[in-house]
Amino acid sequence: MAYIIKLLANQDNKRRLLVVDDGAYFIRTLRYLLPRNENLVRSFKQRGTHVVEQTTRGLRYLQEKRYEEMLRFLGIPAVSIAGTCTKYDLESPFIGAAVSQAAVRTMTRRQGGDRNLGRVLVIGFGAVGRETTQQLSLLKHGGPIHVYDKEWKRLQTEIRETGACALRRFPKKGPYDSVFGCTGYASFPINKVGILADDAVLVSGSSAAVEFNREKFIDLAYEFDYDDFYVVEPEKTRDCGIHATIEMQKGGKRFSFLHAGFPVNFDGRLECLPALIIQITHGLLLAACQETLFKESGLHKLNQGDDNWFHERGLYWVEQYAVTT
Repeated sequence: MAYIIKLLANQDNKRRLLVVDDGAYFIRTLRYLLPRNENLVRSFKQRGTHVVEQTTRGLRYLQEKRYEEMLRFLGIPAVSIAGTCTKYDLESPFIGAAVSQAAVRTMTRRQGGDRNLGRVLVIGFGAVGRETTQQLSLLKHGGPIHVYDKEWKRLQTEIRETGACALRRFPKKGPYDSVFGCTGYASFPINKVGILADDAVLVSGSSAAVEFNREKFIDLAYEFDYDDFYVVEPEKTRDCGIHATIEMQKGGKRFSFLHAGFPVNFDGRLECLPALIIQITHGLLLAACQETLFKESGLHKLNQGDDNWFHERGLYWVEQYAVTT
């Protein structure tokens, strides 16, 4: 991102710039560059810059004081579609279905045709976590699905309605054969490897794909060069590309990051959701782009009128594409 920003800053024709989708990453990079090259960062104020963010994780960043100050410092209006009723109600069911289906496809190949997910732990019961749990409950698994969320007390009734069991605290014991991360932030520390069964799989269901601290796991394995903590066949894994499954060994346990820790439904295709459904999100992004042109600097949520318009029309397509497994 820093490289792209430098290319944009050095353009001769500095037209207005619109950053769509992961606007928070762009702002975070500008803040990182500010003490290193203030003139470069200030150039984005002079040219006129507009930002759109669609992920919950990105919205969390933009809500932090340091990044809100950055938006105002550079005079950048940012509009977020995260948290809109349309994304929450209409997009999440399809993401949950895509995550569960992709996990089953991958694990079936790994296990020679066995579709059993084994003992399942879902971390996070937000919009995507809820729908992922609902879909997983329809599949073959061993024992009740366990769900951990910091807000377990408020969510326990809803969790039970999916057929899952709400945990009051992060589990200290397992073993879990498959763990689904749906939080959008780091939520599986390295010291929790002990709850995994041998040959367990870690599956990210969020666009951020940070739940399992994949990079930290790998960095530690290389940094300390532990004999009992390493990446299995790293050269072969690299040759498989960015969506390769990364296998790691820690002590007597082997576990895998499906799709290298990317959201498991992001398998390299242009879109992982039905074309007519993903258009709902595309429409929200377009509406947010237009709205940035008329907003003052700072963070804004997409206006309720546009959200309601897309929600109403999106309901029709949800009825046409009932989620199935």
